[in-house]
Amino acid sequence: MTTPRVKRAFKYRFYPTDAQAAELSRTFGCVRKVYNLALEARTDAWKSRRERVGYNATSAMLTAWKKTEELAFLNEVSSVPLQQVLRHLQTAFTNFFAGRARYPRFKAKKKSRCRRKVARIHARIADRRRDGLHKLTNRLVRDNQVVVIEDLTVENMLKNHALARAISDAAWSEFRSMLEYKARWYGREVIVVDRWFPSSKLCSACGTVAEAMPLNVRMWTCGCGTTHDRDVNAAKNILAAGLAVSACGAAVRPRVGLLPVGAVGTEAGNPTARAVGNPLTHEGEEVNRAFCRAVSPGPVGTTAEVAQQPGDGVVPRPRVEGRRVGEAAKRFGERGRDGRQQGGEIRAQR
Repeated sequence: MTTPRVKRAFKYRFYPTDAQAAELSRTFGCVRKVYNLALEARTDAWKSRRERVGYNATSAMLTAWKKTEELAFLNEVSSVPLQQVLRHLQTAFTNFFAGRARYPRFKAKKKSRCRRKVARIHARIADRRRDGLHKLTNRLVRDNQVVVIEDLTVENMLKNHALARAISDAAWSEFRSMLEYKARWYGREVIVVDRWFPSSKLCSACGTVAEAMPLNVRMWTCGCGTTHDRDVNAAKNILAAGLAVSACGAAVRPRVGLLPVGAVGTEAGNPTARAVGNPLTHEGEEVNRAFCRAVSPGPVGTTAEVAQQPGDGVVPRPRVEGRRVGEAAKRFGERGRDGRQQGGEIRAQR
């Protein structure tokens, strides 16, 4: 068995000496001067003659500027950053004429200094956030063989202006990325529960799915009498779904063309059965076409049959009278530190 190779990237910070810092400052000044000169030349050419001046023309201008007494100091720095800034200006004009950006603006030293000051503040905040994420993901991967998370549409959630700032500060996408690549490094498993799985509306005690659950509802009471904290209840449901995936070797993903939520009782001929989530697939592949008994990806607090006949979809059928998921999960976890069953099955108990 070959061990998969994992690529790693490293970041380094550059601490220049006083002489190097002076050289960098001089180079930045020359770059800013060339950029402004080229922008002025291109703007005048367009306004006066309706002529578009491209990169090649500004490069020839740079050669001529270096030969003048007034701009001879441009010869004191490397020509590479000077040529590169002309390419950047060409890209800026290309984006402008394509309607993707505004007209290029001149660079002022005072403005650049203010922008650098603001950028340093943002960089410091980003570094602290990243450091916190690294510590959290390191602890999760180090202390757990299997980590279960929920797939969220962060882009759509950012459209909610009341939550956008808090969601951005939490950096959920970066958190997931760190968790996944560190899991690959250390041989851990990250299971992603589908975003349509009703983790918040699903009662972790009896398996009942609430009709609606607006975001302002943080505590709710099920018909069975159990009072739930919204986030704690969702976490329990997500964990149970992950245990089902770990048992069956599938991912909790939706499939097109299966029975809609709420239709299982009628189709299955069992009025007590209900669909509590999306069927199971593994990265678009179906679960093994066999009868699989596992911890339900549906109601926490129950076990369920996840049956699939040839040509049929996987339909979770919870049985509330079954053994508690917590007990099954505990027994399941004791069979191996990696949290995965190495054979056999967890059978639903009547």
